[in-house]
Amino acid sequence: AEMLKYNADGTYMLAYNPSPSNVPTADKPLTYDCTTDMAMVSMMVRDERLITVRADDSRFQTLEEFIEYTKSNPVNLGCSGTGNAAYFTPLMLAEAAGITDNMTVVAFDGSAEAKTALLGSHIEAASQSYSDIAAAPEQFTVLCTAGSERFSKLPDVPTMQECGYDVEMYVSRGFAMKAGTDPQI
Repeated sequence: AEMLKYNADGTYMLAYNPSPSNVPTADKPLTYDCTTDMAMVSMMVRDERLITVRADDSRFQTLEEFIEYTKSNPVNLGCSGTGNAAYFTPLMLAEAAGITDNMTVVAFDGSAEAKTALLGSHIEAASQSYSDIAAAPEQFTVLCTAGSERFSKLPDVPTMQECGYDVEMYVSRGFAMKAGTDPQI
């Protein structure tokens, strides 16, 4: 958060991506509080989390089929790392659906690795964003979204809430300035 070193005069703005901005690591602890040290200016994009499977996997065409299968079978669900929305969304779903004993969330180094593992049949499902599958949507079946409303790009795909699970997760990316910057700027 280089911009926090400067005056709150509107000269510096941050293109804000919350996961790398908010998650401390052992070698890079946070030196700021993004909820008090930054002021959001605008939202550029809001990515909903999707639970996907391979399109050719006939075991799962709906979230309910996936949940029922997972109640009696171990399942590996991949995501793009730990401490981010891709990781927490399936954990929240597993808790809400009562499948924590049989579903393992496998954290990869990035979304490309998770997608490759899914398409290579090394895992059964993945927590992805629409941008992860947009180049080849025919390769995936999207079981659900984690939005509060259906996603406009996938109008036939239900939300987790519609399926009976109280889970909602987004990744909002946008622009922020140092807290205290005059809102008129």
